[in-house]
Amino acid sequence: TLARMVSIQLQRFGVMVDDSAGKPLNTSPPACFLRLVVEMVASRAAPSALLAVLRHPLAAAGINPAQCRSLSRELEIFLLRGIRRDGGLAGLRKAAIAEEKTSTALVDFLTTLEEKSAEFSSLFAPHFNATLQQLLTAHIAFAEWLAGSDTQGGAQRLWAGEAGNALAEIIAGWNMQADILPPIDTLTYPALFDTLLATET
Repeated sequence: TLARMVSIQLQRFGVMVDDSAGKPLNTSPPACFLRLVVEMVASRAAPSALLAVLRHPLAAAGINPAQCRSLSRELEIFLLRGIRRDGGLAGLRKAAIAEEKTSTALVDFLTTLEEKSAEFSSLFAPHFNATLQQLLTAHIAFAEWLAGSDTQGGAQRLWAGEAGNALAEIIAGWNMQADILPPIDTLTYPALFDTLLATET
């Protein structure tokens, strides 16, 4: 912690130093994105979790990132303010169809988001158990799709740079050892994912 504080203070004077202890991986952009993705799915697209994911720099959902931000603003203004709607992404899609002020682009966006998250979302049924490998596979598949833009693939954007490479290696290691754990209650997965990440640098 002291090394990080010194590094931050030195940056004020234009001096860039590497902390030899490394930086916590769970605070890096790709790790934060993965944490937000699982929180959004586990919470059944709670407004704060959904907006946090869609406004993350890595989120693009197969379109231009600027367009993704624009659709998230439209989503917030017309559908997420006020009383929370039931039914997760499906409920939001139906509300977008019924709401006269929403664009066709937003309806299409929510439809695609619902379809692409379906496999991962299905694992979060109450009292449902799944293996860590099942959860990781569905989690990463959805996150990679969500990170993909109209010009770059999701894997290319999500695993780029030093933090992305480190995260990819760590998750590959978890996948190789995932069969050690028995199936877990899927509602505990977000906390387990956070705990596992917290130990990595």
